Amino acid sequence: MERVRKISMSPKTDPTGRLRKLFIKSRVPLFALLVCALSVAAASTSRTNRTASSLRMQTTGSFKLRYVAVKDHGLAQIEKLIKESKLFELLIDDSNKSLKLPVDITVIFRECNGKDEDGKDEDPTNAWYNPNNHSITMCYGLIKKSEDLFKNNEKTEKDLDEAVLGSTAWTFYHEMGHALIDIYKIAHTGKEEDAADELSTYILISSGDAGEKAALDGAEDFYREASEDNDLSEEQFADVHSLSKQRFYNIICWVYGSNTEKYASLTEGADAILPQGRAGACEGEYQRIAKAWQNLLASHLKK
Repeated sequence: MERVRKISMSPKTDPTGRLRKLFIKSRVPLFALLVCALSVAAASTSRTNRTASSLRMQTTGSFKLRYVAVKDHGLAQIEKLIKESKLFELLIDDSNKSLKLPVDITVIFRECNGKDEDGKDEDPTNAWYNPNNHSITMCYGLIKKSEDLFKNNEKTEKDLDEAVLGSTAWTFYHEMGHALIDIYKIAHTGKEEDAADELSTYILISSGDAGEKAALDGAEDFYREASEDNDLSEEQFADVHSLSKQRFYNIICWVYGSNTEKYASLTEGADAILPQGRAGACEGEYQRIAKAWQNLLASHLKK
């Protein structure tokens, strides 16, 4: 076994400020470029590996979107942002045009203050896919948490809204990843959470500048959340999710690997965000992820 060289993965300064500068010169409304996110990703997919059995799969299902009105006035502004943006209507419409679904999958935005399927109190700052009823729950409390993490680092309210919507779009595609793994019975090695991270980031990168920014917003959200990782517990090490800072660096690596010339600044200078010890492998990592998901989704596309 090759001995792994130990490297420092911590930048000398908080890298999130540098991420903010990457797109500041050309702000584009997020929905303008994200509406074709899945369609663009699907367009790159090889269809040579379709099988007769997969083509016979029942395809009468579709993604459904449902909003549940909030009772907590503290979440009213978040509810308004999500609904008035119309972003998720567009993303779901795009997904329905791209994917053949054997069942309906309901995407629910709601206040999470009840009991989960196991009878436990819901985490109000969470999002999840439930395989029992094929639903994706997006908690307004999680989106509010993202807003709180971003609000001191955005110059305008518009920039703050864009960052929150971008991070929420990343989470939406992550949960969609879980749904697709379930309904298509996709085999994968490693942790399913990592596979869902890969799919979400791949879909967003495929849609261009706005999608890449949304992926970086998702990464930044993890970095800001990772302040709690300084005193890690055994439960955190044992969790099905990778640690928040690991997810941050994974997403940064894949964005960089998708276009090393465009994102060279992520690895340059004394305050480089991505350590050289990881950066050298990122192009290969991204190509592997893209090829894997193209092959895995090939037989489930409408076009």
